[in-house]
Amino acid sequence: MRKKLGLIIGDGWISAIEIKKILDFYLSDDIKFEIQNWRHKSLKNLQNDNLRIEKGYIENIKLQKNIYKNINKYAIIVVHFAPLKKIVFNNNKNLKLIASLRSGIENINPMLAKKNKIKIVNNPGRNANAVKEYTIAMMLNLLRQINVFSLKMNKKIWPNITSQKYGHPTFIGELKSSKIGIIGFGLIGKSVAKILKNFGSEILIYEPDKNKHIKYFTFVNLNYLLRNSDIVSFHAKSKNVILGKKNFNLLKKNCFIINSSRSNLIDEKMLLDSLRKKKIAGAAIDVFEKEPIPKNHPLFKLDNVILTPHIAGASDQMLSDCIHIVGKKIQKKMVHLKNKNS
Repeated sequence: MRKKLGLIIGDGWISAIEIKKILDFYLSDDIKFEIQNWRHKSLKNLQNDNLRIEKGYIENIKLQKNIYKNINKYAIIVVHFAPLKKIVFNNNKNLKLIASLRSGIENINPMLAKKNKIKIVNNPGRNANAVKEYTIAMMLNLLRQINVFSLKMNKKIWPNITSQKYGHPTFIGELKSSKIGIIGFGLIGKSVAKILKNFGSEILIYEPDKNKHIKYFTFVNLNYLLRNSDIVSFHAKSKNVILGKKNFNLLKKNCFIINSSRSNLIDEKMLLDSLRKKKIAGAAIDVFEKEPIPKNHPLFKLDNVILTPHIAGASDQMLSDCIHIVGKKIQKKMVHLKNKNS
């Protein structure tokens, strides 16, 4: 079969040449790839464009000239974060497959793809392992108060009080004796729960979709989870506020909150107020209403919160793995196409 012509559009996170090196391992016999890069002055600018894309403003994103040059000649397009606007689909009879390295397809219009009978391959759960490890790391950090003691040591202060029993203001716990509340039981929530089983934690799960319930875990209603958990970790995809004015007061005073999912799941003002007034023990937050968060944000003034810059799902290993996964998926599609044409 004659080689198909493909286009790879890289970006500031993964360059097109890096993607091509791995994809060629799987596909060089079937596809000849050409490359383009979606260029930005900084990763901050790229992230800002990503946030706009995720809010549905694909057509408003500015692109450099020639990024879509001769777009109609390609049978396959591979993208990471780059948006594929309407112009990509207009009168494009050659395009048969779009592969996204990211987990979702926010940067691709699925309606236009369907209308043009274009298959879409994406990467659901590509960062699941990275987020899972981040979550467990934050649980251990918060329970053992590693961040608090580290800040003191950086100021050359050797704490004489190392537990609540001996005067430390916050309880120092262990995962094996903690009740962990998991909100959302998709791929990441399930992975976190499985690890916690090995630590010996008692696990409570809130998941409205009964089809995701399995007998090995305890599923409860939201209020019960909030009242009884020592740690509440968010792994839901809801567009609604889950922890807000109506139920924030249900949390225990020694409770920790972890959010590496979506900022809208927690009322940020209520979280700030609860941390300030020590109504909860602390939090680890990776997602925010506005990113990057302003330099004068009041969260920076608190010593009972760990702040990370939306990096729970980011790792060098994940960036490499996601290309391999997509390469194998495209390879299967090519085998299917060969069999169909033989």
